[in-house]
Amino acid sequence: MVGGAGLGGPGGEVDDLLIGEVGGFDPAGDAVLSSEPGHAAGLRVDLGGGAISGARLALPSATGDHPLLSASGSVVSASCPPGGGDRLDVSGTSAADVTVTEWSKDVVAQVTTVNDATVVGLNGAPAIEGTDVIVLQVDAGTSISTYTLTESFNTSTSACSFTGQVVTTNG
Repeated sequence: MVGGAGLGGPGGEVDDLLIGEVGGFDPAGDAVLSSEPGHAAGLRVDLGGGAISGARLALPSATGDHPLLSASGSVVSASCPPGGGDRLDVSGTSAADVTVTEWSKDVVAQVTTVNDATVVGLNGAPAIEGTDVIVLQVDAGTSISTYTLTESFNTSTSACSFTGQVVTTNG
């Protein structure tokens, strides 16, 4: 029952919220949050499978790279450079190239040649104060990983804080 009126809602309207489950083909009655199509049980949508993971990291100033999160074909590392600021980098995990697209309030960029020999800094220069949010999508060919990351530098404690979540969809 959707909105108390059945699959289509009152007057045949189609709801834009999908409830389903990450991890395979969804039988009716299972649940995941997504935005389209309107009803997985009615349309028999195959969500493909995947994985979700998250991390938190706090670093004192002058701390080098630490792995924050990794997914198929990529790893995001965090550092708290000497002199202030916070930094997130992405690199590949093998010689095979992966496609990386980044979104933040300051940057919309696509890098097409990230591999284990390439490190790309995210969100331009290190932040001086405040919190930045970065969304990063990595296409490894057989899967797509979407990272949601935050980075923050506290000038009074000279410390950096990072959080992140990655959702990988196998395709």
